[in-house]
Amino acid sequence: MGSRAWHTIIVRTPDVVFSGRETHSEQDAIRFAGDMGLKAMPVGPRSMQEAFDDTRGTSRRFGIGAYPDGWIVIGSDFAHSFIYEDRASKRRLARLGDCHIAAVSLHSVSNYWAYALYADGALLRASAGGDGEWNTNIGAPIPRFEPALLGEKRIVDGEERYFPENDPEETEGHGAYEIGDEAGQRILSAYIADEAWYSLRCTLFEAKGLFARLLGR
Repeated sequence: MGSRAWHTIIVRTPDVVFSGRETHSEQDAIRFAGDMGLKAMPVGPRSMQEAFDDTRGTSRRFGIGAYPDGWIVIGSDFAHSFIYEDRASKRRLARLGDCHIAAVSLHSVSNYWAYALYADGALLRASAGGDGEWNTNIGAPIPRFEPALLGEKRIVDGEERYFPENDPEETEGHGAYEIGDEAGQRILSAYIADEAWYSLRCTLFEAKGLFARLLGR
């Protein structure tokens, strides 16, 4: 199945849900790419799903949907910038101000998950890991997305497992990957309706080559 998500959702208010009926502006997407320091040329319009398919296996391509209530960026580097709080994310946060951000990256082959949530421009929660182990775990679990983490933690065969307090019939518990993968899917579903993936439009971009960058094009 492989890569299943590398999306960053940026909204002005936390109650926004993209239904698929929103109007995308390519000019706003180009302006947003510039504001975020993304040196790239627009390739053309795509659906959200088409843009995701076109960005598989490359970090040179990414998609941006620019809508009245916010933006959706499809690209692993952009998502990981916010998840791991690199220097680029600091600059981008300064430009975005008090926005709410959800960045999600999921990959089933390596059992990898990563996500981060920002409220009013500040990191609220970040979780990431692979092969059943966390490598990033910042902030308190959010019940809406990570209900399993509110249960009892036990070590089973050397692995952390979480058991719901009110479910005595649960005997196997939930491991890190199960919790992280489900949380990532819940976050995406909270902001993007299932039917919106094929109806939401966006613009696909391709990063400039070194020569074009030197020329400032």
